[in-house]
Amino acid sequence: MKHQLLSFSLLTSVGLWAVAFAAPEPVDYRRDVRPLLAANCLRCHGADEQSRSANLRLDEPNRAVIPGDILASKLIARVTLPVGDALKMPPQETGHRLTEPQINTLRRWIGQGAKYEGHWAFNRPLAPARGGIDTLVMARLAKEKLALSPEADRWTLARRVALDLTGLPPSLKDAEAFVSDKAPNAYEKFVDSQLASPHFGEKWARLWLDLGRYADSAGYGSDPLRPNLWPWRDWLIAAFNANKPFDEFTQELLAGDLLPNATEDQKIATAFHRNTMTNTEGGTSDEEFRTAAVKDRTVVTMQAWMGLTYQCAQCHTHKFDPISKTDFYRTMAIFNQTEDSDRGDEFPTMPVLTAAQRTKKQALEKELAELETQRAAEPAGKAPSARFVRVTLPGTAFLMLAEVQALSGSENVARKGKASQSSTDFSGEAARAIDGNTSGKFPDNTVTHTKQEKDPWWEVDLGATYPLQSIAIWPRTDAHSGMLAHVRITLYDESRKVVAEQGIPGAITAVKTALLTDSPTAQRIAQKQSELAALKPIPLPVMRELPEVKRRVTRSLTLANFLTPEEVVTPAGPAAFTKKPLTNRLELAKWLVARENPLTARVQVNRFWAQLFGTGLVETEEDFGTQGASPTHPELLDYLALDFQRDWNVKRFLKSIAMSRTYRQSSKVTPEKLARDPKVRLLSRYPRRRLDAEGIRDQALLVSGLLSPKLGGPSVYPPQPDGLWKAAFNGERSYPTSTGEDRYRRGLYTFWRRTVPYPSMQTFDAPSREFCTVRRIPTNTPLQALVTLNDPAYLEMAVGLAKRLEGKTPAEKARHGLRLALCRPALDSQIPPLVALFESEKVHYTANLMEAKKLTGTEDAELAAWTVVANVLLNLDGVLTKG
Repeated sequence: MKHQLLSFSLLTSVGLWAVAFAAPEPVDYRRDVRPLLAANCLRCHGADEQSRSANLRLDEPNRAVIPGDILASKLIARVTLPVGDALKMPPQETGHRLTEPQINTLRRWIGQGAKYEGHWAFNRPLAPARGGIDTLVMARLAKEKLALSPEADRWTLARRVALDLTGLPPSLKDAEAFVSDKAPNAYEKFVDSQLASPHFGEKWARLWLDLGRYADSAGYGSDPLRPNLWPWRDWLIAAFNANKPFDEFTQELLAGDLLPNATEDQKIATAFHRNTMTNTEGGTSDEEFRTAAVKDRTVVTMQAWMGLTYQCAQCHTHKFDPISKTDFYRTMAIFNQTEDSDRGDEFPTMPVLTAAQRTKKQALEKELAELETQRAAEPAGKAPSARFVRVTLPGTAFLMLAEVQALSGSENVARKGKASQSSTDFSGEAARAIDGNTSGKFPDNTVTHTKQEKDPWWEVDLGATYPLQSIAIWPRTDAHSGMLAHVRITLYDESRKVVAEQGIPGAITAVKTALLTDSPTAQRIAQKQSELAALKPIPLPVMRELPEVKRRVTRSLTLANFLTPEEVVTPAGPAAFTKKPLTNRLELAKWLVARENPLTARVQVNRFWAQLFGTGLVETEEDFGTQGASPTHPELLDYLALDFQRDWNVKRFLKSIAMSRTYRQSSKVTPEKLARDPKVRLLSRYPRRRLDAEGIRDQALLVSGLLSPKLGGPSVYPPQPDGLWKAAFNGERSYPTSTGEDRYRRGLYTFWRRTVPYPSMQTFDAPSREFCTVRRIPTNTPLQALVTLNDPAYLEMAVGLAKRLEGKTPAEKARHGLRLALCRPALDSQIPPLVALFESEKVHYTANLMEAKKLTGTEDAELAAWTVVANVLLNLDGVLTKG
């Protein structure tokens, strides 16, 4: 028996060493071993100390792995134990089991020295020995004995480029001009024209609407409407159209308010992180949901820029990536110092005028300047006499005043009076506004402060009646510029009768004076000022830091529960990636786009690549950690990252991809390439894929001739099935279907209610935007055909296309329809089936005119028949896909 066991042991040893050294190529730790350990072992033997078993960590050199000695390595001994042995790894209850080829991989790796390497994505990108998209792609194809496919025809390229860069197919005129252009740079000129299109910004803003979880409602159960965030969407569109460098884009999104001399646009950008949900339901804790919003901002920032699953570290150290629980809460501390606090009024907000309002404002300001010049040349008019001066701030707000002066001649008679106000908060007594101190800084105890309430007011009783030529108001200066806007000044006599009233338009950021006189010019000035004050801006929620005296203490939380705080933490980024303290959002933003950050550039170029090719070089766009997919072309990914990082120029970078031979390939499939590159991960052809939700709608609108080209503005309400919003148990429950051109706006302008997203786009995988969506996973369901064939909006588009068809014969109209829908000349073989369909439908609708009217709104049998044909055209595979 001992002899038999010895023989078996020797045979096994010989077999093990044979396996270890007969390998045709070295084992690659990153490619072969790390994924195997991550999938089967690191949950119990990884970075998380709290859940680590046997105090054994397998993602770094350890006692269970003896380099070069397979027999002495306990890792091999444990994974090769028979099934049922209590010591066998992975434990049976985990459901994991290593296969014999996987065990052999571990044997070979140990036999070859058990070299550990860090995760590829956590090391800075390295410039490959050879550069260029096509060079690197062809080198990989050559290893697989494959080659690039032939170049696609110009019709295909015109549609592909336009859809990828603008989200819309090209006009037939533009496509035909490109196809017939004989210049050697014809393709480049066409690419440039699409990059310069105003629709470029609309296409690429969509990506960040998903990442930024943009919605027109606040979320959670009651999901009240939030119709005041669309100016941020307009900012996104403008940023992409202006080709804002990505590093500036990053800093403005995360910390525009902290930039030196921040502009209005830079502050608007910060609404990115005000897209977090707000819970206004009765009985909920504002602090709980404020904390939830801050955690969400932390997670979204690290996922959108660095591709890390940071949320995994809220309760414990990340099981697989170098992110500790302390890291999570130190990063959260950076976002924990803003003024918002889960309030229904979305405080703090910033007044933003629409484009039309800005135009009117400029005209009124010009008129006022002319009137002021005219008034200066006139004798002073008679001043009203009053005893009481009241300052009112319309709307629900705090009223904070540094000083109010009431000038009678040259004397400030307000100093003689007694002040009162609608309420008092934060010890900001009314008397502070007549103390003669105009510093405007609240900590100086010279600023009044009401509670947040509807139409708060401040008033001074002058004690006697005085003729008042003007009222001057000083605002608080250590709050944001929109805190005191569109105030009204009302003067009363002793019997409380109004003797004068005037609005001060716009935000008061420095001393503002209201003139009170009966001069005709002054009255016209007052009228224009009232018109100016009537321009109600959009109260856009923005990010704003707390003043130093109100800074919060941040603590880590037990199991992420805001009720169970632990130790105090200080602001910082993840320790494995940066050793520098990051004390605020601006420092974090600058670090994200710093050269030493290994992930941001890779994550962004991978996202751009996925938009153009359907799948990223790293398929898991949302996860660049050790559990994510490995890059199919690691050298290409690093080359692209370094190329993008040199100037962060989005349009230049996208152009470099679009100009590549790899991008210009045909999508035609050969049996060999289908067998050897079925998912097109090797890029042996251009991947054919279905358009996304907004793309399908936008294309149908354009082809039908109904699309409104209008850029920006408030969200719209295109037709949708009745009654969906009635599911809401609180807030607005009626859906006000848009009319006119708003009915036909592009998909990104559709009003997005989180609990009831626009149903036809949701069917095509658009998210609810309750959370950050990095990658839409495409599905293929019968419901999608139901939408494009039967949805009333798509039937209306079919009617529009039917009316566009030109030709003297049915064959000519069918040919024209195919050209419009496919953006290419029709094949002769495609015409007869469409003509036959038209003829049969015409017979049907001639006999059933009421059905024709139900379909098209008229008893026109021919139009109804062509509508059916148009419906088919809009549902062609070649229309719904891009290849």
